[in-house]
Amino acid sequence: MIKKTMLALIMVLSFMGCSSTSKRPEREVTVITNVQEAEVFLNGEYYGRIYGGRLQMRVPKDEVSVVMLKGETGTSNKVIEKEFNENYLSIYLEQPIKKSADMQDNTEISEVKRELDNMKLKESIKQKLELERAKERILKLEAKN
Repeated sequence: MIKKTMLALIMVLSFMGCSSTSKRPEREVTVITNVQEAEVFLNGEYYGRIYGGRLQMRVPKDEVSVVMLKGETGTSNKVIEKEFNENYLSIYLEQPIKKSADMQDNTEISEVKRELDNMKLKESIKQKLELERAKERILKLEAKN
């Protein structure tokens, strides 16, 4: 019985030792970005999404890794060297351009001006047509007399 217990204990300990040596050492890195949402890739493989501009990642230690962020406005890559020993990794993407209230007002004003110019042009054409018709009537009246 003692031999079986010892044998089982040795087998369990050897399996535990194998599992701990096969696991790659990792480090935690917090990725910080200036956009609220983006897709995150680690060494070309999808890792997850970043929300609120911050994400905790597990990155292989003692290996060169590439972290890529893909957002609405484009992508950005950062290489993590073997010697990297910081807790934070900052990756910045271009911010999407938001129209300010002034820009929207200017757009609305230009649309109104365009419509006004079209109305003036239509009115001018109407006046010319009426003038031509009046001339034709006068010529017809003069021809009758």
